[in-house]
Amino acid sequence: MEWTGSLAGLTDVGESRDHNEDGFLLFDATSGREIPGELTRHSSHSGALLLAVSDGMGGASAGETASAMTLEALKYHAAGMASHVAAAGPDGLDAWLADGIHLANRRVLEAGSEDGSLAGMGATATAVLILHGLLYLAHVGDSRAYLLRDGRLLQLTSDHTFVAQLVARGHLSPEQAREHEQRHVLLQAVGVKEMLDIDTMSFELQSGDRILLCSDGLYDLIMDEGIAQTLSDGVDPEAQCKALVTAANSLGGYDNVTVIVLHVEAA
Repeated sequence: MEWTGSLAGLTDVGESRDHNEDGFLLFDATSGREIPGELTRHSSHSGALLLAVSDGMGGASAGETASAMTLEALKYHAAGMASHVAAAGPDGLDAWLADGIHLANRRVLEAGSEDGSLAGMGATATAVLILHGLLYLAHVGDSRAYLLRDGRLLQLTSDHTFVAQLVARGHLSPEQAREHEQRHVLLQAVGVKEMLDIDTMSFELQSGDRILLCSDGLYDLIMDEGIAQTLSDGVDPEAQCKALVTAANSLGGYDNVTVIVLHVEAA
């Protein structure tokens, strides 16, 4: 099944931080080439596209190193996608994508154990693979993926945080969770422990779908209604990325903020 779409990605240090521990990846897995640029648009059809956001954590440059290593591992893994599909077909690509996060986990753990200045570093990983009109998702941490379909915004990922667990168990309301001082205490992250419980899913895309991947620097400051309104605007992904980042910064910009926006134009 062929599909066409346009996308953009943008990362920003925000208004309070002095360095950026976020990163994003736009990767053409069919050609094996990264789509370059800090902010770029791209059209794709029938091939495979990998999108990923990673938010690092750790002292000094460790967080930035962890997120960069995570995205590099996903890119390396995606370079072998064609051979995987040839051998096993498209079924199970969500599990295959999770294997890329497991690879990142091993690399970050190893780097942290070999270099004391990197000890304790870690990162989130929210990755999407699009092939033949299907979306495959693998996720760990508290970056997020959203789907806007028919005017309704759906959060595709669950935050792997202590506070999100309290909400799921009914001990906190979502409103209380937004203000909780431990809302970013992660239970799962790349590079923290050897065993990861990675969430996966897959579904068929529809024409008009809009996909958002983002770090917590966005959704901490902008409510779902504001995100949905921006994604619903009849402008291109580049303008929407700029609008989302600008809005987060105007509300304080307390953290780095990273967004990827994809418009599915035919699927």
